[in-house]
Amino acid sequence: MKSNYPFVVLLLLTYNHEDCISRTIKQIIVQDFRDYVVYIFDDNSKDDTRKIIQEEIKYDDRFLLISNSENLGMFSNVEQAIKLITQNEPNFAYFCLIGPDDEWDPTWLRKNIEILESHPEYSIAQSNVEYKYDAKSEIRIYSELEASKLNYESSMVLRHGYGELLHGVWSRKALNVFNYVASTIG
Repeated sequence: MKSNYPFVVLLLLTYNHEDCISRTIKQIIVQDFRDYVVYIFDDNSKDDTRKIIQEEIKYDDRFLLISNSENLGMFSNVEQAIKLITQNEPNFAYFCLIGPDDEWDPTWLRKNIEILESHPEYSIAQSNVEYKYDAKSEIRIYSELEASKLNYESSMVLRHGYGELLHGVWSRKALNVFNYVASTIG
């Protein structure tokens, strides 16, 4: 059953993340906002990432795995993802880039979409980010606390090369800004 909110496309980009990809997919599945589709772009992983993804998503038709035949690198993978969703999902209202090691509060997606819905003048909603570390990697935890809003114009001048800006919920009207920010970190 579709929610009252607009359709959302989630983009999960990964390369050799067998140690954390399962956890990230489970964090997406438990979101209390359910009207989304997830495109997972595996950038030709050499470990068991692809196998783990296939196992995690086999019963959920909202997930689609795209496996690159060669490693494209982060920026080319993002470009491919944006191009594919604009072609395949013409009715999406919002999109979100997910890191393969991200953790979200179960209300994160809904609360960020609610902010954008209640403030149509804004194009991007982001939340507080907490960093934690385990023996293998840094993990970003996106909480439901104090979501901030950035309008289209201000996002053009935000912290050149600041990758965390990409990790928010973006309205479709902000695709050009997203591509600009992505290119500065590519």
